Amino acid sequence: AFLWGANMLGMLAGLIGVVFAFVRARTLLWFALPPLYTIAVFMPLHNVEQRYSYPMLPFVLILSAYAVRTLWQRQRTG
Repeated sequence: AFLWGANMLGMLAGLIGVVFAFVRARTLLWFALPPLYTIAVFMPLHNVEQRYSYPMLPFVLILSAYAVRTLWQRQRTG
């Protein structure tokens, strides 16, 4: 249960990173393409094996890091 929650937290941070990238830094949207492609192709087939989702993990982590950095900057500036 802990790993499922940690995975969902990472995916949520990645989704927030996509939103922030859309609003503030459009060049980072290129990092959203592999996860969106993976979701579009494999989710309708109900194929949730890890071997198909691991290649998108670095892109999700980059977007998650951008979300955390943006939230941190907003918190520090008020």
